[in-house]
Amino acid sequence: MSLKCIIGFHEWDGCKCKQCGKTRASGHNWSDDCEKCSRCGKTREAYVHNWSKDCEKCCHCGKTRGAYAHNWSKKRIYDGPQNCEKWICKSCGKTEIKEHDWDGCKCMRCGQINDIGHNWEGCKCSKCGITRDIEHNPDVCKCNKCGKTIHETEHKWDNGCICNICGKGTKCSKCGTIRDDDCGGVVHSWSEVYDSDRYKMFRNYVCNSCGIHKSEDNNADY
Repeated sequence: MSLKCIIGFHEWDGCKCKQCGKTRASGHNWSDDCEKCSRCGKTREAYVHNWSKDCEKCCHCGKTRGAYAHNWSKKRIYDGPQNCEKWICKSCGKTEIKEHDWDGCKCMRCGQINDIGHNWEGCKCSKCGITRDIEHNPDVCKCNKCGKTIHETEHKWDNGCICNICGKGTKCSKCGTIRDDDCGGVVHSWSEVYDSDRYKMFRNYVCNSCGIHKSEDNNADY
């Protein structure tokens, strides 16, 4: 040991004397590893790393760890034709984009519908539920797959209240459509639908036979 070191005049290189190797509490070099000083080998707890900018990499010493460290929060987005999910880390703000996972016409991740890949069963796609205006059920006035009324002339007016003039009913027995061309010969069996508000402006009625509704001005004196 040099005389200088004996009398206390060490030649410090950070935390370590170049001459005698003595160490001190200050001047440590944590740049290579926040947990271990590169000069004297002193260690400290792992929590000293700074993961604020990237949960996988310390911004002070560059030490890395696995993607498990992120605090992912999934946010569903539509970001162009390729991407559908955006994951954001709540701790460091890092984002990760995932592509669509197509099952035919529908993405299993975000529900986005594609124009190709439909599985048509007549007028309706069995995968996404979208409809088209072809291949409807031709035997009924209302398609039993998509619900569209396609043959107005195919209605069967034999349900509900029967008109005394034309002999037609007010309701189609095939699709349930209510006929709006009453020629004046229909006699309904009305029942009032009571409301808790006795000061309402209208009185509402329903036909016991065909189920249609009507409203009338409330002329009662209160």
